[in-house]
Amino acid sequence: MLTVCYFKDCHQPVQPGSWKCIYHRRRTRCLVEECTNQVYARNLCVRHGGQKSCCVQGCCRNARQAGFCYRHSGDDSRRRCSFAGCVRKAILGGKCISHGGAKMCTIEGCSSHVRKKGLCCRHYRLWAADEEKNKANAPASGLVKANPTAMMQTQAATSVVSSDDDDNSSDDGEMLDLIDANFIDQVFYDVVKDEVRAWPGAPPQC
Repeated sequence: MLTVCYFKDCHQPVQPGSWKCIYHRRRTRCLVEECTNQVYARNLCVRHGGQKSCCVQGCCRNARQAGFCYRHSGDDSRRRCSFAGCVRKAILGGKCISHGGAKMCTIEGCSSHVRKKGLCCRHYRLWAADEEKNKANAPASGLVKANPTAMMQTQAATSVVSSDDDDNSSDDGEMLDLIDANFIDQVFYDVVKDEVRAWPGAPPQC
């Protein structure tokens, strides 16, 4: 009488009055004599024909992808780039990398392909270097993971913002000078107007 589960590589104890463990209690075994594999389809395991064979004539390997085995899956035309005359494998959207089948770097204005964390190789190296610098300068308890794309975009915009701030500061200074001059002129006009009213025989002011 079996004390461990019948199925291959399972060492769990059997349930009372059964030849299977509690995990395999609803599984059935292959019909081939002395086979300890589980049924995959048609009462047979994968090894004994429970899985479909490769579509290529004469190949008896199991089908793995689109009806083909691993060796012949590269012959499937549906996996080829849809660009006319291209024989490369499609990566994304039915196209190879050369014909637009890859994601682009998330940094605005960058036309390189994504390699890691949504960034191309160059922008990822820059981001990684900044991360190491921040970790070295920041206390260990206050480390916060930053979004690489947001960080790189912020750095790219810093120089533009700083130059705009310089221009705006000069414009603001000119505006303040103009406001001060207008204010002084108005005060001087009011003083002179009051003095004219105080003169004897002065005509009435409108």
